Amino acid sequence: MRWFLVVDAAAVFAGWWLFGRGWSLWWTLLVAATMLLPLWAFDRYRQVEKRDRVLACVMWLGAVWAGFLMSTGAAFLLRPSGLSASSLAGISFVLAAAVLLTFWFEKRRKKEWLCRAEALNGAYIAFKRLFDICFAVVALALFLPIFVLIAAVVKLTSKGPAFYLQPRVGRGGEIFPMVKFRSMVANAEKLLESDPRLLQRYREDFKLRDDPRVTPLGRLLRKSSLDETPQLFNVLVGQMSIVGPRPVRPQELTKHKLWTNRYLALRPGITGMWQVNGRNDLPYWKRVVYNVYYCKHLSLWLDLKILAKTILVVVKREGVV
Repeated sequence: MRWFLVVDAAAVFAGWWLFGRGWSLWWTLLVAATMLLPLWAFDRYRQVEKRDRVLACVMWLGAVWAGFLMSTGAAFLLRPSGLSASSLAGISFVLAAAVLLTFWFEKRRKKEWLCRAEALNGAYIAFKRLFDICFAVVALALFLPIFVLIAAVVKLTSKGPAFYLQPRVGRGGEIFPMVKFRSMVANAEKLLESDPRLLQRYREDFKLRDDPRVTPLGRLLRKSSLDETPQLFNVLVGQMSIVGPRPVRPQELTKHKLWTNRYLALRPGITGMWQVNGRNDLPYWKRVVYNVYYCKHLSLWLDLKILAKTILVVVKREGVV
């Protein structure tokens, strides 16, 4: 599998180099059309026996085209910045190295949850990590001024910090601080604990409709889903993914019961199955069902479908509390 990633990294490097020498974006789009079948094979290779050499070769071809397309596409976005071809090639090398190191690190972690995770396919994880890094870097570069503006408005309109850090369960059961723009009053947790009826309602679904602790600006941020955008930093450092199961609090993990190991095999996502299928309108048991469904049916195509549906859900403001 490491040779598979070396080939993919070489394709990334070649893509940057060719684009720097005048490679047309239209040729890149033509290459993208040829990726459909290879990516299908790439996504399902874990279900095929090793002796099926034809499909294995197609999977390798998919790795080459995938790396090539991602590198040339990123180069097209960065070209107006005036970076030279050698600089672009250097950036591609860093991205490829990040993916290779991610894969190596995951293989070194000999944990029970990793051994039992049938869905954990090295190629899929590596490709997805490459996508996460590129997506987070581009999104943060484009929207950083907006993030600064929102943080300033949050700070000025209510007491407390601009960002809220909440402990969530990450891959392998590690607890990490999930970042959000603060949408509640500063002493929200104390207010919840001081009201027994409110606390009881919260413990049923871990959500409160018409939560009295939410600030006026917080309601606006929640309706537009802008309060979730700082999680791109969690994605960048490897704690989360763009698409994945819902990130849960430590006390919620027991709700997944027999599926806990499979849940822990994946990075939680900013968006996912439950977010695009009712979101906060769903009872808690249905959120768990959607988490389990995603863990059982991992695929690049499912990730792309969820991303596309996320745009519609955000625009329509569905399931917002």
